[in-house]
Amino acid sequence: LLGKKEVYDEYIMSGDAFNLPAYTKLQDHPVLKTDPKFAALKQEGVQFHCYGWPAPASDKVQLITNSFILPNMVAKAVTGTPTKEAVAWADKEMKKVMAG
Repeated sequence: LLGKKEVYDEYIMSGDAFNLPAYTKLQDHPVLKTDPKFAALKQEGVQFHCYGWPAPASDKVQLITNSFILPNMVAKAVTGTPTKEAVAWADKEMKKVMAG
């Protein structure tokens, strides 16, 4: 049901724009007219992109996010691992995910 526009619109409205994804097609959604504070969100779909952009979103990119590879890379770098080594580790981990 959530895939139907009218159901999704109700979902977005019920969350007072909290549930509004950053899609260009939704930058004029009626929820943005319900509160003046939401005016800043009107261009959100133009400014922000999904994970993995410019490539299309995918389950593999989401798995990279859910595996905390990038936060773990930063944690390694700030706790003594040389930066190049931390980046190389993250690169290897992401390539494993992308390979399947």
